[in-house]
Amino acid sequence: MAYNKQMTALKNKRNVIDIIRLNSPINKAEIAKMAGLSIPSVMKITDELEEMKLICSLGRGESTGGKPPEMLTFVTNAFYLIGVDIGRSRVKVILMDMGAQIYERRYMTSTATENPESFLERVADLVEEIIANADIPKERLLGIGIGMPGILNPESGKIIFSPNFMWKDVELLPVFRKRFAAPVLIENANRAMALGEHWYGVSQNVNRVLTVNLGYGIGAAMLDGRKIDRGGSGCSGELGHMILKKDGNICSCGNRGCLESISSGYAIAKTAQQEARNKNAEKILKEAGGIPEDIEAKHVFLAAEAGDMTAQTIIQEAIEYLGIGIANCINLLDPDMVVLAGRIMLSSDYFWEELKAQIGNHQMKYSAMNIRIKKGILGEEATAIGAATLPLRRFINYGASYQALVDL
Repeated sequence: MAYNKQMTALKNKRNVIDIIRLNSPINKAEIAKMAGLSIPSVMKITDELEEMKLICSLGRGESTGGKPPEMLTFVTNAFYLIGVDIGRSRVKVILMDMGAQIYERRYMTSTATENPESFLERVADLVEEIIANADIPKERLLGIGIGMPGILNPESGKIIFSPNFMWKDVELLPVFRKRFAAPVLIENANRAMALGEHWYGVSQNVNRVLTVNLGYGIGAAMLDGRKIDRGGSGCSGELGHMILKKDGNICSCGNRGCLESISSGYAIAKTAQQEARNKNAEKILKEAGGIPEDIEAKHVFLAAEAGDMTAQTIIQEAIEYLGIGIANCINLLDPDMVVLAGRIMLSSDYFWEELKAQIGNHQMKYSAMNIRIKKGILGEEATAIGAATLPLRRFINYGASYQALVDL
């Protein structure tokens, strides 16, 4: 009974802070109406939130006939957060406030051949640099969040397997925890991206959201309310490893014909490289400076926009199979919204429009009739912002005396 009461109190507090965060300035009567709580309950929660420095009073608002109400607002710059996006070719570190305003950015190149521990030490150096440059008081740094591709154990901080880096059983968190006093949390990069769009992007206030990350690889994440669906063993969301061609190319995971081996940025580039070696991709090769091995997905998109038929054929095949894979997910999961994000989504408006059409072509008739398909709005910052949200989410859910009672 006591446990259930505590869970209800935590959920009510989270609901109130979300209402204030998304609707500031707002008074307590409006909060009570939106939250379905009594005004005394709201007053108790807002007093606690003021003590936590998450909200403050703006003074009295306009009267509607009685005493002018006190107006409350979310204090976005009361605390700061570090977000780390570990990508296959680049690492991004940002410093942001609780309103996702970014104050500092740092970048470094990444490679799959570097020793994991030395690589992570370099990432920690970058975090240290950004904190020192910003000169943040230690008590105002809520924490550090890290988005990492692969299968992770967020509780232990271990990377179980990352196909992008070919890492197995790598201890990530100890490298950071020995250097930083602030809490450090990790999450799969696709789930971090989904959190970023859900807190600050296109899927705010949407209940069931499927976010698809289209970049060097292909991944997905499912959110149900605020709950992250990690699956039974933490492996959910591996959309890129849905097998669509039984005799297709070998994927990085070892199987053949995975969606990632057909439609990812890596696959698009590899197909174009082979076409260039076969003398069938002059415009693509020109975009890459004449060297087949230097061809990237962006060069294929540029050539396609210039009218190159080979480039257009490569991209059309990628779109068709993506449409099939995402439509399968819609048929299976019935989300309220699908968010399409990642670097490929920044490449071409044509890609976006054609992908929407292909999803519709392969979606089961009459299924998910009210679904909304949206393009992510956080761009290349989405995963880093989502990673930074991890310690903020923990703080809002549980407060200063955090206990991992339940993943709210």
